[in-house]
Amino acid sequence: MLPLLTALLLFTASPDIGTPKNGVIHLTAEEAAEVLKANPDITVLDVRTRGEYRAGHIEGATQINYFAPGFRERLEKLEKSNAYLVHCKTGGRSSRAVRILKDLGPETIYHLDGGIVAWRKAGLPTVTESKEATE
Repeated sequence: MLPLLTALLLFTASPDIGTPKNGVIHLTAEEAAEVLKANPDITVLDVRTRGEYRAGHIEGATQINYFAPGFRERLEKLEKSNAYLVHCKTGGRSSRAVRILKDLGPETIYHLDGGIVAWRKAGLPTVTESKEATE
């Protein structure tokens, strides 16, 4: 419930943040950085491969490889009450991942439009260490 309230407060305070579409809030890289700064409890899901993740990722991100066997099962284990920001390299895999995640029930799902490429293009930081890649 808290992530939903935070999202509502963000939209009330800044109506230009994000574009809701089919239950998913689509964000530019700059908007995503704002949302993460305002709510550090959001879980960043990086659905790229292990190699892509290790080459650089958003600090604190959890990597779950979209192409790995058991991808959906890993998403099913995620806490439903958390808010999630999902991204990949450019948005293709993460667009499909948010559709799956939406069906599984989390209240608040953000999608980083343009993926890590857009994040880097905006000059936002990435790290090469943090949580270990899972697949």
